[in-house]
Amino acid sequence: MSAKSYRELANMILAQKHMDIEYGLRKMDEQESFIAAVAEKLTRTSWVHHMRMDRHFDVTFVLQAGWIALPHQKQAIEQHLSAAFDVEQDGQALVVADPKKDWLQCRVVFGGDE
Repeated sequence: MSAKSYRELANMILAQKHMDIEYGLRKMDEQESFIAAVAEKLTRTSWVHHMRMDRHFDVTFVLQAGWIALPHQKQAIEQHLSAAFDVEQDGQALVVADPKKDWLQCRVVFGGDE
């Protein structure tokens, strides 16, 4: 077995990075309308929230604590989102999924960053 040259190793790493970028672009295109729909639903609740995204294009909506108790806020948000999406509890967070494409998901966390 021959040792790979520096150039071959560098090309392998660049090819992997290129695949990661292509995957990210596909995921971004595929989930954009879903994320926009979730954001619109959350905006209609009037609770202050912001969106963050990690390097894998996974989206989390962070809702600030409101005037009502956190369990009631969480229940209200879950009920509101369930009208259009599949919603499951995951600890203190909610996982929101597209009902027709369950691989399109995001998280909703409450009371600040998680």
